[in-house]
Order: sequence, then structure tokens, then C-alpha cells
Amino acid sequence: MSPVAQCLRGSGPMARIKIHILLKTHENKSGELRATHLATVHANAGPSTPPGKQHEERRAEWKTQRQQRLRDKPPKPQQQQPAEAQ
Repeated sequence: MSPVAQCLRGSGPMARIKIHILLKTHENKSGELRATHLATVHANAGPSTPPGKQHEERRAEWKTQRQQRLRDKPPKPQQQQPAEAQ
């Protein structure tokens, strides 16, 4: 049985105070790790851009790419229309 379960039951070889101290140190340790992880994630995230602004930027980029493709595209050869029969 785990020390936590023993503490909750009130049985086991460890006194309640020792279990309490062990639980507190575990909470503090995990809290410190969590805080370090969050700080690292936020530092690496960079500046946040609102979704609406992201959409505008993507749309402008697509538009310029499309214009560039159309500009660089070779013109289609024109088909000669058959002369009308008289």
C-alpha cells in the first residue's frame, strides 16, 4: 500500500506528520518543475499574433504569390479561328 493510502487510512509504519512532510515536499518539487516548464514554453513561444491578424497576413501572402505565378506564367498560344466560309 502506498504511503498516501496508509496516511489516509491512519495506519502504516510512518507517522502522519512524516507523511504530511513528504507530501508537501513532493508538491513543492512538482510545482517548481511545472513553473520552470511554463517559463521555458512561454519564452520559446515568441510574440503572439491574434488569429484575425494571422488570417490577414496569410491572405496577403497568398495574393502576392498568386499574382507572381500569373505574371511568370507564359502566355497561352492563341488558336487561330477558322475563316468564315462565304
